[in-house]
Amino acid sequence: MTAADHPGVVVVGLREIYALLSEVRDNLSQVRSDLARLSDRVGEADRRHAEHAEHDQRRGEDHEMRLRVLERRIWALSGAAAVAGAGGGWLASVLGG
Repeated sequence: MTAADHPGVVVVGLREIYALLSEVRDNLSQVRSDLARLSDRVGEADRRHAEHAEHDQRRGEDHEMRLRVLERRIWALSGAAAVAGAGGGWLASVLGG
């Protein structure tokens, strides 16, 4: 059967089908290779993200500990200042008469 025998009919030979299938196979092979590389990159990005998250958590815990130490010192100094002020006022009244 030829295209001349049947107008409007497209004839596709085995050579064209084989060439197209070979091109599809090559493209799929390239896609598979690209996916493998992307998978490796995503795995590396996930690992780095986990490391950064762990680092940030440790850093946040360290800041919390430092703030608590500062708060304790501020309260201790505030208490000492209140006692010193009250004691100084009492001492001034005793000495001043």
